[in-house]
Amino acid sequence: DVKENPNDVDQDFEAEEQVEAPLNVNLMKNVDFTNIRVISVEDDTGSRMVSSVCSDLKAAQMRLCHHLEKVGAHLQQMSFYRFKYAVPMWITGMTDMGGPLFASLMGHDKGAINPYWELFKWIFCQSHHTLPAIGLALGEKLEEMHSSGHSEKLRSRTKKLRTELLDLLGNNSVLLYPSHPLVAPRHNEPLFTPMNYAYTALFNALGFPVTQCPLGLTKEGLPLGVQVVAAPTCDHLTLAIAQEIERKFGGWIPPGENKH
Repeated sequence: DVKENPNDVDQDFEAEEQVEAPLNVNLMKNVDFTNIRVISVEDDTGSRMVSSVCSDLKAAQMRLCHHLEKVGAHLQQMSFYRFKYAVPMWITGMTDMGGPLFASLMGHDKGAINPYWELFKWIFCQSHHTLPAIGLALGEKLEEMHSSGHSEKLRSRTKKLRTELLDLLGNNSVLLYPSHPLVAPRHNEPLFTPMNYAYTALFNALGFPVTQCPLGLTKEGLPLGVQVVAAPTCDHLTLAIAQEIERKFGGWIPPGENKH
């Protein structure tokens, strides 16, 4: 068998990223961890639409925080109450993008689907669409029904949160945030917690760069992970943290191997 040289992989990564990076982003800039502030946020402060973050994910994120402190980073624990509004902020942001609605894309050349009708058909196993897709189309419908004042409130909330994080992160800070509130669920379980995508949707709505990093496995062999977030054009910070995480935690580990 031919074994990969890890250094060769790193060189391939660097070359590829340099080619694909925007002109105003230097992805491979050297990062001194003693100049980096790490802001750890363990949850969304309690959205009623989203599951609570499980203890395994919180513990893994805390282990990472302790390690980053040891290599010189400055740790700060924080919470943001606006994080709990991630789902409505994301839906409003998607609607404001100006492109075709998701319901139109689902209908292909036949026009937008009727999500209410598709939901009725899905109950009887007659719809060609998945429940999450129908749910997103329903979300668009609900957004259309909201008053302009409600939508404007959500836009204002998104803008305030974006400004707050821009001021906080600057060009020398990263934010740690769970990728999902739960470890890998069983098949079809997400149908009962359809809003748990909020943890990643938040930074799509804000337009911040994110690197998703594996943090080993639970005792049951399920993957753990964390999002590393930085301000726009500071992708090099998330990648530097990601490389340190890989060095410490071993990168991706096949699920089921019962390793930390």
